[in-house]
Formats: sequence, C-alpha cells, structure tokens
Amino acid sequence: MQVTDEGAVASSLAKEAGVPYLSSLDPAQIPIELVTRLPITYAKQHRVVLLEEREERVLCAVADP
Repeated sequence: MQVTDEGAVASSLAKEAGVPYLSSLDPAQIPIELVTRLPITYAKQHRVVLLEEREERVLCAVADP
C-alpha cells in the first residue's frame, strides 16, 4: 500500500480545481497593510490570508478553497 503525503494530495486537488498550489508562505513577504484589511477572527475562521494587491484585485491564499 502506498502512502501519499498531505502536500501531494493538496497539490493534486489544486491542479484538478485549476488553482495554484503554494506549499508554504513566507510571512515576511506579505504586506502588513493587506493583513490588517481582513479581521483576524475572519481570517482564522476561514483560514485565508491576503497576499498581494494587483490593480483592483487582491490575491489571497486559502487552506480549503
């Protein structure tokens, strides 16, 4: 029996859904002005973090899309 790690499963699911997969995030690379836009309780409850702003859009990462 083969055992697959969580990262491989998440990567496969992201590929199937057509969304990018990030294996890790560097908190130092996340602009503080984006982090403070989202209430911490909401971010924790929904496991979401804002990563960057592009024109009129905000790129976010979620644990369970």
